[in-house]
Amino acid sequence: MLATVLAACGKASEGTKEQAAEDQPLAPEVSFSRGAGGSIVTDLGYGIRVNAGSSLEREWLTAHDTRLPVDLKGTVGIRTYYASGARYSSGEYQYRTTITLVPKDSLAAVEVRFILFDIWGEHTKTLSMTEIVDMPAGKDVSFSPSWRLWSENETEEFYASIGYIARVRLRSGKVFEADYDPIVAEARKMYARFSPEDLDPNRRPPPDSSAAK
Repeated sequence: MLATVLAACGKASEGTKEQAAEDQPLAPEVSFSRGAGGSIVTDLGYGIRVNAGSSLEREWLTAHDTRLPVDLKGTVGIRTYYASGARYSSGEYQYRTTITLVPKDSLAAVEVRFILFDIWGEHTKTLSMTEIVDMPAGKDVSFSPSWRLWSENETEEFYASIGYIARVRLRSGKVFEADYDPIVAEARKMYARFSPEDLDPNRRPPPDSSAAK
């Protein structure tokens, strides 16, 4: 009789543990890391600075999608720079970043995008970089792309970015694409009118959308 009771209690305990495990929420496939993106001040040289009187630091958010065969290392984002021109040419404003990819499989190409927001929380543009190069599994690889920035006003008002991996091609030929819903949801926390179409880097192109690398 006692053995029967103990066995029944054991089964009930196992059932409780199984039910508890089922009741626990699953970890999200897409998570976001956050960090400070450095000063909002842009140094032009010769003691001239954009936003010289501001102590604000920019915001960086980075999406990490466990379904993809590659991840962005840490929290990355966009900064503004002024590249001085040569003797007879003017300089230019640039968006710049440095990213490190962590491949889980052998990759042939990857596209990384950055959604940009101004100081008022409005979406201004989406930047994209595509790298077509062999990337072995388990070996970190870094890139430092830049994009031309078209005005001092844009430099002055740029504030935050959300970085994410948009598409990946394996050496085998298989293509993966991001889960865009969590990214759109996160972007709407900054700009309520953000739409899935705003993820497209060609939606609001500047006069010359080529990226300088």
